[in-house]
Amino acid sequence: DLPPRFVWMARMLRMGTQMAAAAILGVVIMVVASEAKAATNKAVHVSVTAPWAAAPLLLEASEFFQGDQFWKYAEAIKPNMITKSDKEQHGAALEASKKILSPAQQALFRLAVSVHNYSPKLQLYKELWSTAAKAGCIIGSPGDAVALVNGKCVNRADAVMEAVQTCSKSSSKVNAEVFEFDHVMKSGDPEVT
Repeated sequence: DLPPRFVWMARMLRMGTQMAAAAILGVVIMVVASEAKAATNKAVHVSVTAPWAAAPLLLEASEFFQGDQFWKYAEAIKPNMITKSDKEQHGAALEASKKILSPAQQALFRLAVSVHNYSPKLQLYKELWSTAAKAGCIIGSPGDAVALVNGKCVNRADAVMEAVQTCSKSSSKVNAEVFEFDHVMKSGDPEVT
């Protein structure tokens, strides 16, 4: 009794050398033909899943914009649009982008939004907010500002500068940093960002 993997070899030898060669040649031709057919299909299909829930489309789209463009985009979005369907949010994002971006930039914007390019960044914001919430930060009403300064939560925009100055005076070694991903709105006061 031969192991099963050797049984087919024994059968081939019994069929004769010519039959075995023809069978092997047939298998090789089928493999080569299937590889050639696969090589002509140039479509690439990719599926990626993330370990977090999808974020609202408008928020993901907003992360495409940098600096002043971010605030122009935010102002172009109608209030409560975030509660609309994905299709409505997508339409609103595209309309807002037309006011800010060139046609070439709009194509890149559509691609970035379609592949959820900024989803990880929004997950980062969610994690940062979780840390801030543990420090007592809450957003009471629309328009409120939230900043975590030296481990303390500041909930009013007009109090942020005071908190930073107090922190600077109380410690000669201040670890204050505005991150690259932070959205900072410039004020009219040259001493305040």
